[in-house]
Amino acid sequence: MNSSFDLSPVIGLLRVLPTKASTTDTSFESYTKPNNELKTHSQQLGDFTDIWRFLELTADVNVIQPDQISPILEPTVPVQVQSSPKKPRRVVTFAATVGLSDNVVKSTETHISSTRLTTTELDDNGVKAFAGHVSRPVIKSSVTPEARKIKIIQTLIVMFPETKSTLLRPTVSTESTPDGVHVFVDNSNILIGFYDRIKKVRGFARNEAVRRPAFSFHNLSLILERGRGIAKRALVGSSPITPAILEARELGYETSILERVEKERNVSSASSGSESAASTKKKRVEQSVDELLALKILETILDYTPSTIVLASGDGAAGEYSAGFFKVVERCLTRGWNVELVAFKKCLSGAYRDKEFRNRWKDKFRFVALDGFAEHLLG
Repeated sequence: MNSSFDLSPVIGLLRVLPTKASTTDTSFESYTKPNNELKTHSQQLGDFTDIWRFLELTADVNVIQPDQISPILEPTVPVQVQSSPKKPRRVVTFAATVGLSDNVVKSTETHISSTRLTTTELDDNGVKAFAGHVSRPVIKSSVTPEARKIKIIQTLIVMFPETKSTLLRPTVSTESTPDGVHVFVDNSNILIGFYDRIKKVRGFARNEAVRRPAFSFHNLSLILERGRGIAKRALVGSSPITPAILEARELGYETSILERVEKERNVSSASSGSESAASTKKKRVEQSVDELLALKILETILDYTPSTIVLASGDGAAGEYSAGFFKVVERCLTRGWNVELVAFKKCLSGAYRDKEFRNRWKDKFRFVALDGFAEHLLG
């Protein structure tokens, strides 16, 4: 069996079709039918009669072998045909699932079936945690915000009769007064004291899980400022930024919020017998908050003439990189400043309770307890 290709149709087409060189002669050579009576006629655009006749004849033509092809018909230079670039066709398929193709649906089902998540794990990490949070008691105020502010003002007039005029006609401005009061707030110390105090007032145990109540910084500012002119307002805390911090910014406080850092601490765990194994546990904690607030206070006593400093913090212990607020308060008092310490009693350092310290500074130092204002500080 001969395996060579049949090139006779191609050779015949090349013979009958006009070449590019023959631009004047539009006719092609006549070819002979069995009766040899076919006449030559011109080829017109769209007239394919002669091609169809040629194709009819080639059905009976003997197969021409490659070695029988005339050398004239063989191309001397290989012809490279460059097809015009075509844009890829966009095929749109409609799957049974709206918006997803069948392949996506199948791959998603395979991924879901191959995951190791179980119903128990989802409940522990998600549903149970959310349910536990929602089930915690919520502490809310039963009076309106206006009534709470009125109650604060009434209480302050009794505690500080000398500020009655400023409390009833407060300076409603966030701009600083050069000879005014300098207010500094340790955000974490105040909030921790507030949460502990409000739980106790409402009858909750200290370790009982309660959803954190909203805190009104505006009401706190009434206690700190008492309608007096303010030379400087500063708040320092750690992330995250809470609604109370945003409220402080609106009231003109310079807020410095530091990111918490991850530190290791030793945790003792009981083991077999009387031995105990010490392990380390990482926890995100505050860092340099007290130091930054202390720096702002020291800048004040250097840049301003002595007046009154209001410090909203009961912390007096030495910090990681500083001697603590108690030493800063002593420096302020030594340089002729009056100091008002505002805090919850539970968060008050024992250094401020010292009788020798109180007797030394007498009226220059004043402590304002926030315990009686806990209900009115609810947001």
